[in-house]
Amino acid sequence: MIMQAEIPRRFLSLLYESEQIQKNTRIILLVNTHTCMTNLTETTVPSKQLS
Repeated sequence: MIMQAEIPRRFLSLLYESEQIQKNTRIILLVNTHTCMTNLTETTVPSKQLS
């Protein structure tokens, strides 16, 4: 009984963890992309024109 209840719980927590990792990866990618774009615009366009 205990073993049977333990397996799905572990499986669910693994699924949840992998989902969180995917979300975090997406956020990191978005932040990196945003940073790259900001760096590009700062190098090509003077900062005064942006504000």
